[in-house]
Amino acid sequence: MRVALLLGLQSFLALTTVVFGVMALMVARRLGRSTLPSVAWLIVGVAFTLEGINGMVQSSSAIVAVLAGKESAVWAAHLRLSPVGNHGRGVLKIGLGLALMALPLARRVPARVLPVLVTAWMMLFMLVGSFLGWREGSMQAEHFSIVALLDSFEMIVIWGALIGALYTGGIDRLLWVGLALNGVRQALNVVWTSALVWRDTPGAWVPSVTTMQLYACAVLLFMIFLARKRLRLARQGVPVPGLLDVLLSPQPRMLS
Repeated sequence: MRVALLLGLQSFLALTTVVFGVMALMVARRLGRSTLPSVAWLIVGVAFTLEGINGMVQSSSAIVAVLAGKESAVWAAHLRLSPVGNHGRGVLKIGLGLALMALPLARRVPARVLPVLVTAWMMLFMLVGSFLGWREGSMQAEHFSIVALLDSFEMIVIWGALIGALYTGGIDRLLWVGLALNGVRQALNVVWTSALVWRDTPGAWVPSVTTMQLYACAVLLFMIFLARKRLRLARQGVPVPGLLDVLLSPQPRMLS
């Protein structure tokens, strides 16, 4: 029962990641590509869509492996390929943070080229991560240390991009809040994933993987809510300022 719950949560997390990514792309398309906030939604949409597809493939593989049994070749193949998926997603999110850091440079890129350039950038990082995962081999306890390290780098670049966006106004407040919550999730993942290394040590504290998945699902559901709200405002032609613009505005205007 516990295994079924975990597999269900993994699949649901991958699905919600894809849903958020697609909704972010819808926001970017609605806004056009003439402003930095619209480019930010494009970058985030591409990254989360690729991450979600990667996760859906891996979660499907996990379900097949569990049904086949621990002594099967399918189970062994799943353990062999799990680092490929995990590191692919981890390095992909580092690419996301770096792309958001370079957001002001988007003004120099022709609008028609941006989607292709962003997709190629994200695919490159995901392939690099997948290659690192393949080199690592079958999943062992040390795998979680590498995942925690990648999460640490991801957290640094994402928060660096968010802090920079406060001054450039390149990320509107709804996307900023969503990415910030996801950044908190990554910070917790660093601690939780590092602790998983000691899962076979008697008396050591080990976080519940189910709890980790539930928290991640809750964050993604709220991000979907924010993306849906931004899409509705875009359709109504209501601008959404950056977070710092709202905080410094003498007469902040409430969004409907």
